Amino acid sequence: MKKTIVFLVLLLLFCAACAKRSLEQNEPTTTSRPTESASEELENPSNNFAPGEYRPIYYDLSGHLVYLVGIEVYIEWRDSKLPQSYEDRTECIAVSFVKDFNISKEDFAEANEKLHQSIVARGHKPEEASIYEVYPVDLIYTFDNEKINEFFLWEGSIYAHEAE
Repeated sequence: MKKTIVFLVLLLLFCAACAKRSLEQNEPTTTSRPTESASEELENPSNNFAPGEYRPIYYDLSGHLVYLVGIEVYIEWRDSKLPQSYEDRTECIAVSFVKDFNISKEDFAEANEKLHQSIVARGHKPEEASIYEVYPVDLIYTFDNEKINEFFLWEGSIYAHEAE
């Protein structure tokens, strides 16, 4: 019960920060469809993106990974470090996150596995849709942006039909 309350508080902080950011920019949010639930949004915020060049997981992290540094630290980093326009990003957010916060491969893999377990616990599989995708840990830790960017392209992926 205590974990649920903490989770909901963190979720509210995250949503408030996102709303504030959207209002400050005086632009509509990029939400293209409603999420199944508020908790799913934090577990995998990729639900909120319309298709671009790369799959949604390229642009934002799940709550499981954000918790490695804390939501407030993550939001401050994201808002100050990353280009505001997704089109201006040339590096997967997970790679930037790992480098800037010196996240160990073991910690990243553990958080990624928790994300995977939460997806499966809700009756889904990563292969079903890009909103259930998890990070390829070994690829992220190559820090080879060319290979990583190619991997996350919609084109040629099992999720390509979602971008059409």
